[in-house]
Amino acid sequence: MYGRSGFLSIQLMQEDGAGVEECAPAPAEATGGVVFLVAPECYVGYFGSYRIVNDSTVMHLPEGGTILSYIDTEQPRRFEVRGDSLWIERSDSVYRLLLRVDGS
Repeated sequence: MYGRSGFLSIQLMQEDGAGVEECAPAPAEATGGVVFLVAPECYVGYFGSYRIVNDSTVMHLPEGGTILSYIDTEQPRRFEVRGDSLWIERSDSVYRLLLRVDGS
């Protein structure tokens, strides 16, 4: 969710519902130094503010969440608007689709 006031909340969860034993966090060395509170395959979430950098980049500024190493950092994301849909790039080949809910 992106609020008009510049606040964001990102919540991503595994679609097929992983079991509890699969959700234990991996050691930081197994994730390239990124520290997670729960396994990223099960759930990832953070909140904070955002700013539009240009017509294809949004900067996420996480203040809290499950990815501890994101807190108080800048997380650039490429984006594309297609009609009422927002496509956010997570990596070079993975996009997340956000649909417009509030039309006002």
